[in-house]
Amino acid sequence: MSRIFRITAAALLLPGCYLAADVEPYRVQAEDQVAGEYVVGISDAASEADIIALAEREDLELVELRNGDRLAVLVANGPRDAADVLAGLESDEATAYAEPQYLYRASRTPDDFGDYLWGMNNSGLAGGLVGADIDAFAAWDLATGAGVVVAIIDTGVDVTHPDLQPNLWRNPGEIAGNGVDDDGNGYVDDVNGFDFVNRDSDPNDLDAHGTHVAGSVAARGDDDYGVPGVAFEAKVMCLKFLERNRGGTSSAAAEAINYAVNNGADIINASWGGPGSSSAIRNAIAYARSRGVLFVTAAGNESSNNDTYGSYPANYPLDNILSVAASDRRDGVASFSNYGSTQVDLAAPGVDIVSTMPGGTWGYMDGTSMASPYVAGAAALLKSVAPSMTVQELRLTLMSSTDPLHAGAGGVATGRLNARAALELLIGDEGAAGEEEPPAEEEQPPAVGDWKFVAFPIESPHPYSDNFSGQIQVVAPEGATEMKLHFSRIDVEANYDFVVVRDEAGDKLAEWTGDLGAVVSPVFDESSVRLFLFTDGSVTDWGLALDGFSWR
Repeated sequence: MSRIFRITAAALLLPGCYLAADVEPYRVQAEDQVAGEYVVGISDAASEADIIALAEREDLELVELRNGDRLAVLVANGPRDAADVLAGLESDEATAYAEPQYLYRASRTPDDFGDYLWGMNNSGLAGGLVGADIDAFAAWDLATGAGVVVAIIDTGVDVTHPDLQPNLWRNPGEIAGNGVDDDGNGYVDDVNGFDFVNRDSDPNDLDAHGTHVAGSVAARGDDDYGVPGVAFEAKVMCLKFLERNRGGTSSAAAEAINYAVNNGADIINASWGGPGSSSAIRNAIAYARSRGVLFVTAAGNESSNNDTYGSYPANYPLDNILSVAASDRRDGVASFSNYGSTQVDLAAPGVDIVSTMPGGTWGYMDGTSMASPYVAGAAALLKSVAPSMTVQELRLTLMSSTDPLHAGAGGVATGRLNARAALELLIGDEGAAGEEEPPAEEEQPPAVGDWKFVAFPIESPHPYSDNFSGQIQVVAPEGATEMKLHFSRIDVEANYDFVVVRDEAGDKLAEWTGDLGAVVSPVFDESSVRLFLFTDGSVTDWGLALDGFSWR
């Protein structure tokens, strides 16, 4: 596993990896909210009785209370000014935050038809560019996604589709149809997932969007039937929160994310979005991060620059999120796709994508919704080979192995997904017959006494962002028993923001805070350490710059 970090370590500061750029926050229209409905985060000290009392004081109806998620949904009893309601809720000690009930919609465009499976293996038909694909056919020589669970949070999934049935996740603790919550997770008969719209155990898809997304991730492959998903032996957890024609609410999305995390998903695909920035959803994604779950999401279909106008959840500054634009068959960014050189991490095919549809059929769709599951599937391939990979390692590997977009195409932080290259970056190309080459001789680093210095430039954004936790692994060459880190500058808010070094067991080796200028760390009796930047929600200072490390 050490090979991946030596190759990708500098990718910590690829655009979009560390910090959300300033974006325009006020694009939310009336149709992006549920009128008169509010989501409240319950403060740590508040009880159920406190929330009931709050609703009564503010003349609101408590329609949903989920203490496990520390979340409540309140509805106004009549026409009220939303700003006044939110001000009253936010000022109460029982609330951690209060916000409108935002709506999110599937990130797709109308159906279109085109060349079959070009996104996986582009042969140049229909005006395509040969090789402008994710190299899936070659990736399957190395991995197929077995043992990985991908949660599809969407319009539901057709659980009767014969191309999906073999790969449906099954809740091991639940007995189907007995009306009992057998595993005690709070959901009755949730065998394949759950419907958070109708609050039942049937996540049936009445729209087709979620079924199409699920097929791109993990439709069964190598079976002479239908179409293959990118990770055609992964399992699909079916979670419905989007309604046909209405969209989905922020509270339902947050609950679905928490369900996925608590019930064993390794990766979440979220092919939806909107302009509303929801604390409920952001907190749920942060919870996923704490549990090692990667969150892959569509960048949006407004032909808009996400660096300027935020689209959520794609724009949340969390390092377990991968934001995906749609590319076309000539390796350009699709005309409808959102873009952003700092806020959109990579592109994947999203035009004329064929996949499963309800009723045991198949069809084509366009959209960043179709690009996101290609990335989620590629992440599942990596996770099946290296189950212990962290979300940061998954994210950096996928971003560090992209192919450049076609000349003149830009607008994403890296390039277009290449699943085979990502796997080779992780495990090498030893399994590819006929491709072995003798290893290149490594240039010897300059000696300083008995220490050898290796240039390893890493910088945070200047200034860095609020409420961030990021890390990178620094690995010395084979044979090293000691190492030191050499910073040209550390300048973070004293006593609130911290630069920390830990060993691979998680034990703290060093910590700095304040404006310290150039710093050389103590000697670490390690050959591999992890460098962290932790920030709070107030002042943001310059950040850090690492020049490299010395070892012996």
